[in-house]
Amino acid sequence: MTLRITHGDDAGITLVELIVYIFASGLFLGLLALLFINGLTIQEQTTVRDRATGSINVVSASLQSSIRNATDIAVASSGWRIDAVVMTPSGAFECRAWVLDSGGALRYSAGLDARDANPSAWRALVEGAAGSLPGGAAFAADGARGIEVGISVSVGDATVRMTNGVTAQAVVAAGGAPACW
Repeated sequence: MTLRITHGDDAGITLVELIVYIFASGLFLGLLALLFINGLTIQEQTTVRDRATGSINVVSASLQSSIRNATDIAVASSGWRIDAVVMTPSGAFECRAWVLDSGGALRYSAGLDARDANPSAWRALVEGAAGSLPGGAAFAADGARGIEVGISVSVGDATVRMTNGVTAQAVVAAGGAPACW
């Protein structure tokens, strides 16, 4: 008995099958790449928004803690600067000031005497800031001991706004506070 091996038409794939496989693979890889790119874009947007939120939190924490511990505050008529006499945890007094400069930087300075009228050398708390109160102001007086704060911070395409009010709560018993303005 002899065994015959025959090869039929099933020995390979046709050109049409090859084209269908390539098309299906390309479609799958294209969808996979689209998902990957969308994930990266969303991650970048989230990172930018988080940086803007973190920046506004730094500003809020600086203003809230200092103004609450202030014995006196002064808001410039332009609404771009605040000066405060702040009682430190040790019971000493300190002059602190914040200014929103024309370049969009919110700057901060602290010391034992009145803060310099030129804030260019002050430490920048945040860049990309703008006043969001009427007239573009960042600060407004709210009675004798309170301030209203309206600041927006932009990082990339993300803008985060802070609108808040805070009142000076410390009281000086018998002088001793420096003249901070």
